Amino acid sequence: MEIKRTFDIAAEIIKATNRNETAQPPARFHLPFSVEQVFNLLGAYYKAEVLKRIKAENYVALSDVMKANIKDVATWLCDPNKRPGLLLFGNVGTGKTTLLYAIASVINRAVERERDEDNRFKETLDGYNTISVIKAKRVISESTNPQGRYNIMLSTSLLAIDELGVEPTESKIYGNVSEPLIDLLCERYDRQLCTIISTNMGAQEITERYGRRVSDRFNEMFATIPFTAESYRV
Repeated sequence: MEIKRTFDIAAEIIKATNRNETAQPPARFHLPFSVEQVFNLLGAYYKAEVLKRIKAENYVALSDVMKANIKDVATWLCDPNKRPGLLLFGNVGTGKTTLLYAIASVINRAVERERDEDNRFKETLDGYNTISVIKAKRVISESTNPQGRYNIMLSTSLLAIDELGVEPTESKIYGNVSEPLIDLLCERYDRQLCTIISTNMGAQEITERYGRRVSDRFNEMFATIPFTAESYRV
């Protein structure tokens, strides 16, 4: 590699400064509705998810804690200046996964599939919905499958990952050790792609499991919503 023999450093500083001053933050995914509208829609889809598992007569109305969590999610979904990621974390059995699927349902009902310059649908994880929910364990298995969808996860504009922390941190492909979930999260951080995650881990556990490099990116990329209620499964 040959270094340029003549290079106007002062002029380049001016160019870089001008670019910095005119730079605009990246556009964030958001829903163009009111927070109240999205709150009500999330509540309806949350109930629909619960009723997939229990009879209607056994359904318990949303607690104040869950209403507050849904309100926080609705606020995030409607904010065009938010962080690109959302992290639902806390105790087991507190409705994180149910709410994650409700979020995906709302997005898929409200957002049209993106098209490329040739008016073809852009590739998404399941080929139909705008956003898909994938288990963290499945990320690992997809990464080791030559026909898997791991590369789509790296670049799709919207992705939801459930049960972060229960997957093996490493996998082997032809004897080579890799960390596909860490690589996935770091790649989506670099691209500032909208990523929604549910996990039972807190900040310290995330640091211990994935390392400081990943946890630092989490701190910058993700808005966080703690789930502190007792388990609904008790």
